[in-house]
Amino acid sequence: MGTPVISLQRMHCSVNSCPRPSTFQCFAVNSTVEIRHSKIYLADMHAAFAFSLLLAALAPFVQGQTVTFRSLEESSSPSSYVFNGSDSDIAQQLYIRHKAGDTGDEVELTSVPTAVTERLSAINVDFNSLPGLVQRAVLWDTGFAIAPGNVPVQVYPMHNRTMDNIVIPKWEVSGVDCTFTNCSQPNDVTAYYSHTCTGWQMLNTSHCVIDVFEDSGAGTYLGNMWANGGDPDVAPLIELRDHTWTEPVFNASVTFSVYVVHTVSSSKEVAWGECPSGYGTVSIPCARRDLFSDEFMAANTTVPTGSAWVTTWLEVEFAEESSGFDKILLVPIILGAVVVLGAIGLGWFCWKRKAKNSAQKSTSAAHDLETDQYVALITPEMILGPTAGVGTPYWTAPEILEGKRYTEQADIYSFGVVLTELDTSKIPYSDAATEHGGKPKPFQILQDVMAGKLRPTFSKDCPPRIQKIGMACLALSPEDRPTAQELVQELQGNGGGQ
Repeated sequence: MGTPVISLQRMHCSVNSCPRPSTFQCFAVNSTVEIRHSKIYLADMHAAFAFSLLLAALAPFVQGQTVTFRSLEESSSPSSYVFNGSDSDIAQQLYIRHKAGDTGDEVELTSVPTAVTERLSAINVDFNSLPGLVQRAVLWDTGFAIAPGNVPVQVYPMHNRTMDNIVIPKWEVSGVDCTFTNCSQPNDVTAYYSHTCTGWQMLNTSHCVIDVFEDSGAGTYLGNMWANGGDPDVAPLIELRDHTWTEPVFNASVTFSVYVVHTVSSSKEVAWGECPSGYGTVSIPCARRDLFSDEFMAANTTVPTGSAWVTTWLEVEFAEESSGFDKILLVPIILGAVVVLGAIGLGWFCWKRKAKNSAQKSTSAAHDLETDQYVALITPEMILGPTAGVGTPYWTAPEILEGKRYTEQADIYSFGVVLTELDTSKIPYSDAATEHGGKPKPFQILQDVMAGKLRPTFSKDCPPRIQKIGMACLALSPEDRPTAQELVQELQGNGGGQ
């Protein structure tokens, strides 16, 4: 027997036997729940609690697995992302340039980092077989830059940041009294380079730490420590340099050392105090690892593991066929079980509300009224059909797709997606369309979800209260989603909504 999932059908009923129209009926039909002529027989009212327990038990496993799908097709439309110095999403820019046909030399590292090897081995991808631009994207997304001599070096984002947002905004650099060299760009947007700034000032604004590396040219390198320009058509490098210099401070000579990630080669980097002839570059200053204790690092930095969308891209485009068992096949099974128990849990809430209403009704007030109600039925075709693999990442919260740290609010988002499926009887985003009316590629859907441009939708017949709850669960920012306690109160009708 196949793993059951949820689909929907309508029924007509009367006020004697059905809850109010604003109540969302969702009773699962399997060995523990039966529907017979609109009469509900629940064999286990504790299933709702099992749903919560299963979510808590399985969340670490699901979050620890790479959520990917082999049938994902490549996106043929260009991304709306623009590499302009406002962020450090180098992996995204390299993906765009790779899709545009750009090429680059393969990276010849002294050794491939273990974190990269393990990440790629899990999806049957060989680092050495990847194109140069893709190699760079994988390294950066996994938390590495390249020091002189082609040595991969670990980068640690600070304060819950990720590799795509460790740049320092201009206002922060200005806030520590650094001055700038202003440079015009072809798009009429000014690029800024740091001009007068001590190592202390720059390190007080940095959002990353980098392991110690050797740079024989550190003392003579005249590149810029910080820059926020950006060529939208560049294929950025991830080149590390050590900016070391000595200057008089308070009648003494002080030697500073600031590690900087440069997105263009040293030979193309303009000298300090000068402007490029075209677009500016992105330069990201970071602190040296030997400046901090292990305790500070544990409390204030993270070790990147890579974002889900990059893993999906790699598996779809570059994974080799494998006859071995793939752990990721467990994810649809887990999600299927969660969906089933979720339906039973919602049924339990509805049953409680129905019992409460029945106790308060007078027998003389019974009038038949036809109204549309929703009954969730368990059928195997959705999970066993060809869309099963495609749908798996659609339950994942945007911040998790981006590779950010997991929180309980990610489960709340997934619950909101389940509500839309219960309502529409379709997989999420089945109604999504491109600007030309076509069907978007799954990868483009994921990109739009991460950008906050797309959310699962409810049908026009969905009860307003359920739609309100679902949309709150689907908020882009985790902080804007309800807590588990608030969600339970809303589902029970105790949240103040109608």
